[in-house]
Amino acid sequence: MPNKLNILIISILFTIGCATALEPTASNVKESLSAPTTDEGIQSSGADTEKSDIVNIQSNPTIVVTSAPQLKLTLSPVATVIPASSPTPSATPTPIPTPTPYIYSIPSSYIEGIYEITGKPLPYDVISGYAKIETSLWKKPHKDYAVQLRNDAIRSGRQSLRFEVRDGDCGADDIWNDCDNDRDRHELSAHKMIDVMSSGTYWFAWSLYLPEDHENLYPVSNAYGQFHQSGGMPVFMFKEKPLGYSLIRTIGEDDYDEVLIIPNDDFIGEWNDVLIYATWSKTDEGMFRVWANGKLKYSYRGPTMTEEDVYFKFGIYRTGVSKYQGDIPATVVYFDEVRRGSTRQEVTVGIK
Repeated sequence: MPNKLNILIISILFTIGCATALEPTASNVKESLSAPTTDEGIQSSGADTEKSDIVNIQSNPTIVVTSAPQLKLTLSPVATVIPASSPTPSATPTPIPTPTPYIYSIPSSYIEGIYEITGKPLPYDVISGYAKIETSLWKKPHKDYAVQLRNDAIRSGRQSLRFEVRDGDCGADDIWNDCDNDRDRHELSAHKMIDVMSSGTYWFAWSLYLPEDHENLYPVSNAYGQFHQSGGMPVFMFKEKPLGYSLIRTIGEDDYDEVLIIPNDDFIGEWNDVLIYATWSKTDEGMFRVWANGKLKYSYRGPTMTEEDVYFKFGIYRTGVSKYQGDIPATVVYFDEVRRGSTRQEVTVGIK
């Protein structure tokens, strides 16, 4: 036991002595701070720096603490360089192919009176809402130029109907003969058995275009669209008058009204849209309203018919052709978007 105790005491004393020897003294610190240094920063006390350092460390076990200079690093913000994006080259537009002009002359069918193109009905892109379309006065054949399906003037879609009337183009049926009554015409008509209207409310629309070289033939009367009664006179006609496209109302022999709906400045050389809301009735419950190019031009409430039913016709109908002085020129008009429906949306798919 005494030996173990002695060994423990000696170990403690040895530890305390080492700690005391390692503790820096003020004089050593001061001496270290005042000592010159070489270019490499090592303390020098004589000519031979490397040798002196070794001797000092061996002769004096005291460790000299030298304060290292404080290095201050200032971090400047580094701008992030975003490479400029190369402009995306614009896509080269695909050239729109020029449609190949075509003309389909519409032959007359003298049995059924149904117009067809190469065995198919008139396309929806031009006309809709009618079960069948027939020639207006079917007993006299139409010329090849009379009614054509074409693509050189289009309101909407891919094609339209072109009508042309020349001097002497008069039609006839079992009841009426244009040739005997100073008239020319090429018209298409809603079927007089299937598409007649005896009551109810309908929406109608069509677009028409007269070429730039069109001539107003007044006092010859040109009609481009009419609502005609079976066995009676027209109730509403759309005629070219001296000032432009006008609506003529004739409900019975004693009734007459006329209103300009498209003036000449807007009528020639551009497409014009006509929209109609009609309630067919022999009483004051009837109604007839007309919009031209999106603007309400006419509103009427009262009887809209006097006979049993009404049907729609469109094309060219010239009256009083002998009033023209000299050789009467041809008249050309294009029709497109000819529609009938029970709602406005049904008939305005391609117009204003």
